[in-house]
Amino acid sequence: MTGHVLQIQKRTFTNWVNAQLAKRRPPSTIRDLFNDFRDGSKLLDLLEVMSVVPNPRSADWYRSVGQLVPGRATNN
Repeated sequence: MTGHVLQIQKRTFTNWVNAQLAKRRPPSTIRDLFNDFRDGSKLLDLLEVMSVVPNPRSADWYRSVGQLVPGRATNN
């Protein structure tokens, strides 16, 4: 794929994510797809909106994300 096509896909997906995050209370947004998902917090926001669980942000969720996101894992 060309760089132009990749830019269009990245912008399209970023717009879709922002449309989903706008449903959240309080609303949330991303500006850069890769940087804003890096620590996992915006990804949790997106999962919260898309999930049937009202608020999945329990200690277990944070622990799980910490294991998945490089540099965020902690030894408890």
